[in-house]
Amino acid sequence: MSSQWARCASVALCAAIVAGCTSGASSVKAETLREALERAAPEQPLHRIADVGEPSSYRIEYARYIAGRTAGKIVRSGGHKRKALTPTHIVRDVVRPFNESGTVSRRLGFLREAAGATSRVSLVRPLPDDARPRIYPADDKPTRQRTVVARRCTVHLVGGDEYCVDAAGLVLVARTTKTLEVADKVTIGHERRSADQLRAALANGFINVDRGSIRPIDPDSAPGGATDYSLDAAPEGFALVGRYAVVGLSRAVLDRQSRKVIAGIVDVYVDGLNTVVVERGGKLDTSNADEGDLGSLGEQHDVDLGAIGTGVAGIGGEGPYGYREVRATPSQGRYLVVAGTVPEDQLVMLARSLHAWPGTQIKYIDHPTQGPKVPRTTVTDQVAP
Repeated sequence: MSSQWARCASVALCAAIVAGCTSGASSVKAETLREALERAAPEQPLHRIADVGEPSSYRIEYARYIAGRTAGKIVRSGGHKRKALTPTHIVRDVVRPFNESGTVSRRLGFLREAAGATSRVSLVRPLPDDARPRIYPADDKPTRQRTVVARRCTVHLVGGDEYCVDAAGLVLVARTTKTLEVADKVTIGHERRSADQLRAALANGFINVDRGSIRPIDPDSAPGGATDYSLDAAPEGFALVGRYAVVGLSRAVLDRQSRKVIAGIVDVYVDGLNTVVVERGGKLDTSNADEGDLGSLGEQHDVDLGAIGTGVAGIGGEGPYGYREVRATPSQGRYLVVAGTVPEDQLVMLARSLHAWPGTQIKYIDHPTQGPKVPRTTVTDQVAP
């Protein structure tokens, strides 16, 4: 009997030990995004970092962490044992002012998802992922820095988020409440797209029943029937790429009977690294365009646009360093957008200086050959900005 009790006690002891080990392992918490960042690139006292010129092109490979997503590997992080967060890897390959490839590929007027076989016509806007900290500086006084891929960057806190910006104005670290991106590799290039190159790329125009349309038109022409708004000249330092009639792909375009199709006339200006676009448009049914049509604006607030009336301004790109955008509704069913990689006050000034003049008639200057003609891609003839 005693031997039986001994065996039972031994089994119980082993079970307790195993349970204790299991309990101890399961009690190890996942590291936080802040801990993962400190493990990858610890903070250091701030030393002066001399600015260098902004690059015309760059490629950044990031390790991307999502809060709570671990592989179970135990590391020492934040002075404690933690389950290490498991990164995925993303790439941003940017040629300013309009080209980008990575999880999404963009070029002037076109967008393609990573899993998509073909591109589609999209709104003509600056690159949302091309952060511009020098144009939109954070309202803080940094005291710390990090070293990431042998590049020193200054730590900026915006709300509860952190961004680490290097001497070239590149964001090497972006930490929010849910994600963390830390640069693994940075490559600076010298490629750029001039106004002439951008204009040549769209010279033939594009029309496709399943992908939308974008067509160059005479800069002195506009849809008839209502007031048009345009600048008397290119903004100082900028060159006109062209004026385009744009019908971005949407559900309404794919619904052949819908009158919710939105169309616009867009003037595109570039200065090498930066861009300004002026778009005016509307819907076939003259209902108002909203954020579902034009995209959301961060930190939206009212602005005085002079004769146009009260408009709204905000961040059209991603994060605090995304491009700025000004919007207005000059009349029922019509919208006006001035967007660009310049400070908001400059966009407001441009919007206030838009010249109102009667619509004329669209004069196309292209010969589109890419795909079947869309009967309703000429909605810009019917929708006067």
